This record gives sequence, C-alpha cells and structure tokens, in this order.
Amino acid sequence: MEYLIFGIMAAAFVIAIIAKDIYNDRKKQKQFRLSLRRDYGKQKQKEVKLERFVRIDTYYKKHPKEGQIDDVTWNDLGMDEIFKLLNQTHSSSGEEYLYYVLRTPERSNKELDDLEKVITFFKEHEEERVYVQLLMAKLGSMGKFSLYDYLDNLDYLGARSNKKAWLCNFLLFACFAMIPFYPSHAILAAVLVTLYNIATYFKEKGEIEPYVISFSYVIKLLTAAEKMGKMPGGKSNPIFSETLGRLEKLRTNLQKMQKGSFLVTSGNGSMGGNPADLLFDYLKMTLHLDLIKFNNMLAFLRKNVSEVDEVNSILGRYETAIAIGGWRKYLEESNGCCVPKLWESNEAKLTVEEGYHPLLSEPVKNSLVAQRGILLTGSNASGKSTFLKMLAINAIFAQTIHTCTASRYEAPFYRIYSSMSLRD
Repeated sequence: MEYLIFGIMAAAFVIAIIAKDIYNDRKKQKQFRLSLRRDYGKQKQKEVKLERFVRIDTYYKKHPKEGQIDDVTWNDLGMDEIFKLLNQTHSSSGEEYLYYVLRTPERSNKELDDLEKVITFFKEHEEERVYVQLLMAKLGSMGKFSLYDYLDNLDYLGARSNKKAWLCNFLLFACFAMIPFYPSHAILAAVLVTLYNIATYFKEKGEIEPYVISFSYVIKLLTAAEKMGKMPGGKSNPIFSETLGRLEKLRTNLQKMQKGSFLVTSGNGSMGGNPADLLFDYLKMTLHLDLIKFNNMLAFLRKNVSEVDEVNSILGRYETAIAIGGWRKYLEESNGCCVPKLWESNEAKLTVEEGYHPLLSEPVKNSLVAQRGILLTGSNASGKSTFLKMLAINAIFAQTIHTCTASRYEAPFYRIYSSMSLRD
C-alpha cells in the first residue's frame, strides 16, 4: 500500500511539472502574440550581434542581380543603420531577405506592385499577419552563420556511405541470433562490435555536427511552409494563391527529407537526464541510426539545394513585407511617408516633396523638382550632404521597399551610385 501511495505521489509530481511547463509555454506564447499586436508599427531597433551582422549579407551575395547597391554607395548612405530600423523580423530567412531587398532596386513596376499588395494586405489584416509572424518566430535564427554558409559547404563532407554502418548492424544482430548456440563467443563478438560502433560514432558525429544545425533549420523551413499553406484564406486569396501553390509543391518534393529527421535533429547527443532520451542516445551510438539518416538527408539535400533556396526565399519575402508594413505604419504616425510613383520611361524629371532623412528624429523637410543636373551650394555644415543622401536613400526606398520618407516622390527608375566618403 505504501509503494502504491508513493507511486501515485511520484506520478502526480511528474504530471504537475509537465502541466506547469505546458502552462508556462502557453503563457509565453500568449504574451508574445500580444506583443506582436501591440508593437506593430512602433520603432524598436532590433539588436543584432556583430558576429551575426557580418554574415547578414550572405543571401544577398548568393543572389546577385544587375543594378544592386554596391558597397561604396551602401556605406556612403549609412544603409546599415537604416536596415536596423526596418529589421523587425523574427527569423534568419526574413532578416537576410530584407537586407537583400534593400540592396536590390527593381527596374520595373510589376515586382513592386506585387510586393505592394502583400505589404498592404498584412498591414490591414492583423490576424493573418500575426499568424505568419508566429510561424517565422518558430522558424527562428541560424545563429551567427547563414543557412547558405552550410549549403555551400556540403561538398566538403565528401562522399558518405551507409554500407559500413549497415554491415556492423547486421553483424551485431547476427551475434545476438547466435547466442543460443554459441553463448560465450556470440556475446563477446556482440560486445566487440558494439564497442567498435561507439568508438567510431563520436568521430563521425564530430564531422557532421556543424551541419546538424542547418539540417534542423531546413526541416523547420519545411514545417513553416506547410503551415503557411494553412494561413486563413490564403489559398483563396489571389495575392497568395499562386505563391502558396508553388510553396506546397516544393514542400511535397522535399518532404522525403522530413521523414525520420527526428533521428538527426532530436536530442543532438545531449545525454540529458531524461531516461528515455538517454536510452535513445545509447541506441543511436550503438546502431548509428542518426548517422545513417544524416547521410540519406545529405544525399537528398545535395540534389535539391535550389528547391530549399526557393522555399527560404518565399518565406523570407512574406516576413519582409510585414516588416516594411510595420515601418510604414510608424512613418505614417511620425514624420510621414508615401508610396512612390515610378515610370518606365527616359523622362528625367524628379519630384520630391517634403523629403527627409530617415535617421533624423526631428528632420527639416525639403522639396525638389529637377529635370536635369543641379548645382547644390551652401556653407559648411548647412546640410548639403544630408540633402543629397536623402534623395539617394529615397530613390533606393522607392525601388526596394516601395515606401519613401516624403509626402510625394515621382521619378523614373534609377541606378543609384554614390562617391561621397571616399578615402585613400
């Protein structure tokens, strides 16, 4: 009877701990959901660690396009600080795609019009926006490296085969099968095979460990893609139907990588205190289950890198549109902004009304109408450089995030270059 009471108390204690964890997790999710609603459109500069920030341009470098903003111009205009203002993303995919967008001016209205529809939709539909933001928050960050750092280096792992692992497993099971007939020899052989498997496990595990992070992120990408397809009203909405259809096709083609992926991504050799996890870790060490699955995933991923890239781009584009909409909302409630008017002709006329530099909290607004080159004069520290930077930044904004820090912006499509802060 005493043992029964003790067992009941122990079970109740475990259940209480699990229930508390579930309650705390749901409470955190509820608070985070509330913060997404409350903070949308508010200026809260996201802190990005330097080690992460130096890799933030990886997606941009992997997707070169004619007319992208060069490093001299980017640094001249202080675009890193402007990017930080816009960066209200919650995932590596959204963060790197936003950076790419800011450095990749469009040359026609079609892409900008498509982006505008997505920006406006999420800005006006809170439930759908929060749904997507929660998905991207669960996708999370890759840490100081980019997904493409790992994808580019897949070949460094060389040719990996499961033949040795399967052979050792066959020998191990053969030893167990022979125990009734040759007990001492079979047990000794089983111990030797087991020790060999454990000894070789840690060497191979160390080789693949850095890539497990990227594999986990790819699996989370596919999970996010699946749930994105369930966005309320998404498939029936003409703004999203085509893209979500493509996303579903990509996910279906890649779902082979998801099957059994928990063998690689779960536990991760933590040897934690949970008895079930501990037993599972020993099972993986003995039978190389996670190494076998990793090799299968590696071979599959090498053949489908472009599809993974496309999934990453689609999800990143959605979160980028949400970040742009939030920043636009902030501008509307502070110093003002506008959606630019761009024409695809050779007409050189530029019109900017009440334009201002986005990094100034209390800016002096200026206007300009120009149909040819202008000569800008003024005394030292009178604001000439700030005025020129304002024009260049708004030209970038117009052709990237489709939002200008002005009450009116009309111009043709430009190629933007700057040489204002050159050093020997």
